[in-house]
Amino acid sequence: MDYYDNEIDREVDDIISQIKNQSKSFKDAEEKFTSKKITKDEMENFIIENAAHIVQQSVDMVNNLSREAIASADPKIVDSVAGLVRATTTAIDSLTKLKIAEDKNNTQKEIAQMGVKKDEDNPKGLMLSRDDVMKFLSTGQTP
Repeated sequence: MDYYDNEIDREVDDIISQIKNQSKSFKDAEEKFTSKKITKDEMENFIIENAAHIVQQSVDMVNNLSREAIASADPKIVDSVAGLVRATTTAIDSLTKLKIAEDKNNTQKEIAQMGVKKDEDNPKGLMLSRDDVMKFLSTGQTP
């Protein structure tokens, strides 16, 4: 009986150990997938960096698969290459649009700042003193 009791104890300990490890794995996974707050700049940087990496990998894959597609003429490979080219060009277009929008936004800010500076340098309205106005009225000459 003692042998069976020890065997049962080991099996129970093993099951408990597995449950503890599984519970730890769930906690680790939960911590991984718990969202943290990030700023707009962090999000933009994340998108740009990862999109650029994916585009680079896609271009490399297109180069490799296109050689294979030409060599084998397998319709599945040709279709795969075409799909990958479509996805890559779409990603490049998206990055280009982001860059154009950012440049446009920066240009508009610069133009607005230039307009404000111009208004500060040239205030609206007349800047004449009372004496200047009287001199103009009496002589007709601008001060």
